[in-house]
Amino acid sequence: MDWLYYLLEANLYLLIFYGFYRLFLQNETFYNSNRYYLLLASITAFALPVLQLGFLKPTSSIPIVDNLAFPPPIIYGEEPFTTITTTPTIETFNFTDYLYPVYLFIVLCFAIKLALSLSKIISIWLKAKKAKTGNVTLIELNEQTTAFSFFNLLFIHPHLVEKETVLNHEMVHIKQKHSLDILFFEILQMICWFNPIIYFIKKDIKLLHEYIADELSTNSGLQKHEYAMFLIENSFGIAPTPLTNQIFNQSILKRRINMLNKKRTAGRARLRLLMALPLVGAMLCASTMAFTKDYGYVDLLPEKSKTVAPIQEAPKPKTVKKDQVKFPPLVVMLDSKDKFYVRYGKDEKTGKTVLREKRHIVVNGNQVKDLTTFYGVYDADNVKYFSKKDAIAKYGVNGQNGAVEITGKKLKYFTQMTLQPPPPVQDRIKFPPPIVKSDKTYFYPMRHVDKDGKIKFTDSRYIVINGKKVEDLDSFFGVTNATKIIYLNGMEARKKYGADAKFGAIEITGDNIEYVKSITDGPPPPKMEQVKFPPPIVKPDRKNLKTPPKQDIIKFPPPVVRSDPSNQTSFHPANAYKHDGEKYIPVQVDRRYIVINGEAVKDNAEFYGVTNTETIKFLTPTQAIKTYGNLGKYGAVEIKGSAIKYSPALIQPPFYGNLKLNRSAGDFLKIPDSEADLKTLTVYNAKNTIVYNSTDYRDDWDGKTGNYEKSEGVKISSGVYTYLMKIDGKPLANKRGRITIQ
Repeated sequence: MDWLYYLLEANLYLLIFYGFYRLFLQNETFYNSNRYYLLLASITAFALPVLQLGFLKPTSSIPIVDNLAFPPPIIYGEEPFTTITTTPTIETFNFTDYLYPVYLFIVLCFAIKLALSLSKIISIWLKAKKAKTGNVTLIELNEQTTAFSFFNLLFIHPHLVEKETVLNHEMVHIKQKHSLDILFFEILQMICWFNPIIYFIKKDIKLLHEYIADELSTNSGLQKHEYAMFLIENSFGIAPTPLTNQIFNQSILKRRINMLNKKRTAGRARLRLLMALPLVGAMLCASTMAFTKDYGYVDLLPEKSKTVAPIQEAPKPKTVKKDQVKFPPLVVMLDSKDKFYVRYGKDEKTGKTVLREKRHIVVNGNQVKDLTTFYGVYDADNVKYFSKKDAIAKYGVNGQNGAVEITGKKLKYFTQMTLQPPPPVQDRIKFPPPIVKSDKTYFYPMRHVDKDGKIKFTDSRYIVINGKKVEDLDSFFGVTNATKIIYLNGMEARKKYGADAKFGAIEITGDNIEYVKSITDGPPPPKMEQVKFPPPIVKPDRKNLKTPPKQDIIKFPPPVVRSDPSNQTSFHPANAYKHDGEKYIPVQVDRRYIVINGEAVKDNAEFYGVTNTETIKFLTPTQAIKTYGNLGKYGAVEIKGSAIKYSPALIQPPFYGNLKLNRSAGDFLKIPDSEADLKTLTVYNAKNTIVYNSTDYRDDWDGKTGNYEKSEGVKISSGVYTYLMKIDGKPLANKRGRITIQ
């Protein structure tokens, strides 16, 4: 039952840690500190039960002898041998016998649930379209208008409104590895399924993840009010996924918005975390003094050993008659069928004699209750030993360390302890050599020449070629061109082919085996590879040289020219941007030295690329440094052209506010200033689900029915919708806004 006591103690500490969190830390805005507190508290709760402070353990009043001396002869009078008091063992139903299998069964159920959740994510990953961006894999969600992340996988709908805001939010989860926290607490829940506190901790850790992501998202320039409205508009009808961080989670939306608008906690409030240190110390003291257990393996501050006076020499016995002196039986240190000894030994650290017997001992059907006064028996009729498995099956939890059943009509009891003997020296077990697989493609049976010069075959091994035994070794001279040859020793060969293979076996396989026709076609002599030594190195005598020797000229390769197979005529820097509510600002700038027609680009952050080029050369850092000095330490790009065109700056599509579509009047949806030969219209409902999509829109949608996936042919209800209009070839002309369909 040690496992159950350990779990109960660890969960008690977990309850105390979580109570401290709810009282002092839950409503504070230092979210990362709270996150690490919950993680460390959970780990510490399971580490504390195995830690002890040895100097706090209560000491026994019974003196312990450091050295062991042989006792003097025991003189008996007319009294019989000492006996022990036993009570009958009654085998009754004990519910604790079934706790372990029931616990494991429920753990297995939670493990299956976790595996199913992982399989759903894997299933989406396998079926969806994927795109690699650095260390992050973007996965398109076509059936769900939502976004969530799992480790380095970012699942997102391709037409999601405010997609950039969502990406920034989910990248926080990915960079801070929040998925590891969720997986850790899922495993903890699997182990501690009976503790309701673990469910609250798991919910709070997910909430802290969202607080952190919300805080960093709004710090990048996005207004808190706009961000909160964005969450409210997109959080309805979205079912949360257990193993992922999901931005649109309706169940925690209210608390997220409250914390988003909450005033930041003062820095000195973090000192509250230090209050957890005396709490840990108190629990460590309680673990040592309040619990009696066998699983306290690590003693942090052991008690200092005390010196015990050596045993005084025992007084000599009075002179008695020879027949009155009875010596105890010879101490046979190994258990046998007529003797049994209680196990004692010496502690390796302190050298003290300690009781090591933990087995369930039954004498003539009665259980031995007190092992401190029971030293063993002899003259028994039978001593039966049970393994742990058999003992548990017969005696339940009492037999978890094994059991011993002793029977006898004339039992006699030892009256002194005996140290357990050292284990007998076992003969070393010699395992047969492993099966040898040869790399050779030929095999010739062993043979020798007798006194008369005749060749005799003496190979007694069992030879099998492609599954068939070679019956006549006198006419078998060997084979060549084999695919595989396996040599089996005698033991392995007997297991496989019986007594006929007692001398070993050879298994030969191959599709094009050729048989040696005569004894003269013996094995060829081994080929020796010729060893070629390099020519001697002649070093000139530099002291006597009038002119230094000529050095070889090192020729470096020309600059590497990378271009598109179709003659690349455009170049765009490896820049990354984010929108701050008014304009795009760079978050990653191409650090290469970019030169256009001999003039360097002054600010790569304000350079968006060129088209209509004639040649583009990419130089490695080594080559760029030789040409441009330290300016080319990250590489260089040389661009030339007589009619180069520069790409314009990034501009967000304008917001046209609310448009109205009166279906009863027979109106069609027309986006202002969107005249173009080819344009794409996408319309979203309040749940960010696409209801209408046309890649060749002709201002001909009446707003009555949808045409996209589940909305195809479905009647469109009245309400507010959002749209995105993309103009082919003119990204600056794209438009977005809201539609009120009447």
